[in-house]
Amino acid sequence: MEFPEEGANSSPPDLLKRFVPTPFRTELQIGRTRVVVKTNDPGIPLLLRDFKTRSHICPVRQFRWKLVRDDNVRAPASQAVLLRNGPLAVLSMGPACLIGVDYENNELFAFLGAFASGDVFSTSILPMLGELTGKAPLKRMQKRKAMFGRRRVDGFNEQLS
Repeated sequence: MEFPEEGANSSPPDLLKRFVPTPFRTELQIGRTRVVVKTNDPGIPLLLRDFKTRSHICPVRQFRWKLVRDDNVRAPASQAVLLRNGPLAVLSMGPACLIGVDYENNELFAFLGAFASGDVFSTSILPMLGELTGKAPLKRMQKRKAMFGRRRVDGFNEQLS
C-alpha cells in the first residue's frame, strides 16, 4: 500500500465554493440600503449597472452580497422555497440557485448555476435578491426591540409565487 506524498494535494476540495475568489466588485443602492457586491462572474457587474441609480436618499445601512457563479451546475430552476428562522433566511430554487441571508450581519451569499445568467438574472434573481435585502431590519429597530424585550423568532416555510 502506497501513501501519497505529504503536501501533494493535502488540502481537501472546496465543494461548497467557500474560498472562490470574487475579484469583481460593484455597488448599488436599494432604497435606503447601500449594497456592496462581490462576485466571480465578470458579467454580473455589467448587468447591475442598469440598476444603479443616483439616489438623493442617504443610505442608512450597508449590505454585502457575495455572488458565486458555478457554470458546472446545469440544473434548471425549481419552484422557489423560502426558509426563515430568526435572523437567517435561505431561498432555494434547487441546485440551480441557492441564496442565504444573515440579517444580523447584513450579508447575502448566493450560488448561481449556469441557468441564472443574462435575462434570467436580471428579471428573476435580481428582484429576489433585492426583496431579501429589503427585508433586513434596521439596526435601530433591532436595538429598540431588544430594549423592550421583544424577540421575534420564526420557523416556517413560505412558498414564493
